[in-house]
Formats: sequence, C-alpha cells, structure tokens
Amino acid sequence: KDSGFITDPISFRASANDNWRAFGVDKATGEDLGLAQLTEELGQAMKAAEGGTSRFGAIAAVLNRDLSPRWLMFTPPYVLLLIRTFLTLEGIAAKVDPNFNIYETAMPWAMRRALSPMTEDGIEAFRSTLLTEDNRVQWTRLIELLQENDVGEGDSRELTEGPDLIEIDAESSKKNSQKAKQHSVGDALAEVLGSTEGKTLRRVIRDLDSEDLIARLASKDAKPVRQAAARAAGGALSLPRIKKARKRKQTDDHVSIANIRPESDESAAIHKRQARFRRTVFWLLLRSHLHRQAERGWRGALTMLSFTWLSCRIGFGAVAHSIGNAFGRKKTDTTAPSD
Repeated sequence: KDSGFITDPISFRASANDNWRAFGVDKATGEDLGLAQLTEELGQAMKAAEGGTSRFGAIAAVLNRDLSPRWLMFTPPYVLLLIRTFLTLEGIAAKVDPNFNIYETAMPWAMRRALSPMTEDGIEAFRSTLLTEDNRVQWTRLIELLQENDVGEGDSRELTEGPDLIEIDAESSKKNSQKAKQHSVGDALAEVLGSTEGKTLRRVIRDLDSEDLIARLASKDAKPVRQAAARAAGGALSLPRIKKARKRKQTDDHVSIANIRPESDESAAIHKRQARFRRTVFWLLLRSHLHRQAERGWRGALTMLSFTWLSCRIGFGAVAHSIGNAFGRKKTDTTAPSD
C-alpha cells in the first residue's frame, strides 16, 4: 500500500464485467480484509506457477495473468525497472547454476533486513513478534516456525548433517547448492547479532525473561527445539571429521568439495573482526542474564540448575547425533560399490 502498488482499502471485483469495490474492512479492528485474501491467493498462484518458488519472473506472470483481472493493482515505474533488473540477473545466474533459486539466494540479505529494523514502527513490530509485553518469548510462534522449518527441509536434513564431500551428479549438485545457502542464512543471523545494525536484536535478547525461557525449553512442548539444538551441535562436532575427510579425498576424481563463494583477503579480515565482536557480544549478553539470576537468590539458583541440566540433555543428544552420523557414513562407505 505504501508503494502505491495496491489501493487502500484494497479494491476487488468478482469478474471483469463488475465494477471495482473495496473488499472489506473489519469494523472492530479496522483491518483491511482484502490484504489477507490477496496474500493467500498470491501464495497459491505462485505455488501453482512453473518456477513460482524459484524464479522471480514467475511473479510478474502471476500478477498480470492470475491476479490483476480481479484485484486492482498499479505498477509504479521503479517496480518495472526492478523486475527488469532481477530478470536479467536471474538469467545470468541460471547460466552458471541451472538450479539457481533467487529467493534462497536472497534469503540471507532479507533476514538481515528483517532482523535489523530501523524505524520506530519496525522496531516495535519486531519486538512484539518475538516477545510479549512482559518480555516473555512468543513461544507459540517459535514452535510454529520450527515446525514449518522441519516441513520445508524434509529429506534435505542430511545436508546439514553429512560431510561436505559428495558424488558428482545432478541431484547431489542441487543438494550441495542448498547446503551452501543454508550456511549463508546461518551466517546472516550471526552477522546481525555482531553488527551495528543488530542493536534491536541484542536488546531483545538482553531483555527477554531467561527464567521463563529455560522453563519452557525444559518442558515437553519444547522437544522440537531441543532436537534442533542437538542436531546443530552434533553437526559442529562432526566438523573435524569432515575436514579430515576432505583432505583424504580431495584428489579423488569421483568426489568434489562443496562450492564455496570466493572471498578476498580484505573480506576474510572483516569476517574475523566480526566474529571476535560476536563472541564479545555473546559473553556480555550471557553475563547479564547470569547476573540477573544471581540477584534473584534461590529462584535464580534453581533456574541455573535447570539450565545446566538442559545443556547436558542437549549435549548428550549432540554426541549421540554425531556418533550416529559417523557410523551411518561408515556403513554407507563400506557398502558402496567400488569401481
């Protein structure tokens, strides 16, 4: 609405012969009901369109062919220029990587922007999305997010768990590209936390009710969260084995090392400085929460005991996960046919 792409309130018509009219407004809340309906129809149309979830060009076809006959939309000149630019870049990238997905590639930058709001309204919306008014985590939203992530990953979960060495074929190349993009998303989260733009995120982490968070993490409902943490920690434990495997097999003609984006010396130096600052920020935030629990007396001591037990549970799960990956990989290697 702010860009003038759609009207306010949103205008709609059932058929091309009807006149445009406002879709509807909730009298109690003042919410434009057309926004939710338009969003739903756009999502369905993008999923049904060829390349809708991977090609930016699909959105232009969907908006023009499927939605514009029933929803009143305007295309500002700068939007046309953006569409043309993205289509050109997308075509060039597709020549290099046939499995190129512009949305996955743009995800790290989109996440950085979403996690570092600048305006007062954006900061308020960001904070209310993560925390309640009494600084407790929006637990229901967190669980829903993890469940959606599990559904989205599906069988590709092995990408974050297995080694970086894979056989060269079309399917493994696609999985390898997806893995690199997943790592980029994780890097985006870490970079925001340690950057000047991450001030809002750091304040949210500082202000959250750690006692409530630990209690919820130890509950039955938090099992998906604990499992996700164990998988991530288990993957980190597997890194030394991965590096050794890379050195042993880097000369093998039937395997290739995961494609990593080239990086200059200056960029590497910047990333090292950012990593040091992230570690400093992490310990400062942790110390502030520990100090807060120390001031609470015996209740704080119980919270710390719960945190210690929770860490042990996740640690045991990470070790079991790493061992399972190691034995699973060995079994695969011993049963694979030799040339």
